[in-house]
Amino acid sequence: MNIRLKHIAQPLLTGLFIFLALFTVLEHQQTLNQSSSIQYKQPQEYMKQVHVTHFTEAGTMKDQIYAKYWAYVPEKEISILDTPHLVIIKPGKANWTVDAKSGRAHHPTLQSKVEKLELWNSVVVDRAKTKTHEPIKVTSERLTYFPENDYVESDLFVKLIKPGLTVTGIGMHGYLDKNWVELLKDVTTQYERVGSW
Repeated sequence: MNIRLKHIAQPLLTGLFIFLALFTVLEHQQTLNQSSSIQYKQPQEYMKQVHVTHFTEAGTMKDQIYAKYWAYVPEKEISILDTPHLVIIKPGKANWTVDAKSGRAHHPTLQSKVEKLELWNSVVVDRAKTKTHEPIKVTSERLTYFPENDYVESDLFVKLIKPGLTVTGIGMHGYLDKNWVELLKDVTTQYERVGSW
């Protein structure tokens, strides 16, 4: 009786192993076919060495945005920017520049004006010295700029440097057109002597 069961069980086990092996191969093939049919979304448009100029309603230059790479993603209504450089033009006043390693521009279509510009990784905001304005430098790891009203904000650590003065704190907001920037909390101020009395 034992011999008979052994002869019946061996072909059954062999058949079961073949079935499981075949099932595993077919399942793996189906998974490969599904993964190869996934289409990754590419940007609708992309450009290299980009220079975009925005104008006021009066026809004067408002700001200029430069980027090494600019890729528009229509599903999210954003553009991804590599090494963005922004120049905020103030006729008769000191211009502001903003630099970062990375950025994201929010605009509904590729042709639309930028509504918001998010910048991160070594953000530097500079206002050069003029006859009527002292130089100012603001640094942070993240900053958001709203072109419509020249408003800037950050919720991270910020350092503001002027001749004879260094201010640090957490968070910032300001209006660059009014040459006004305020740090929000944990503010420390360090005065340094400039020149001789």
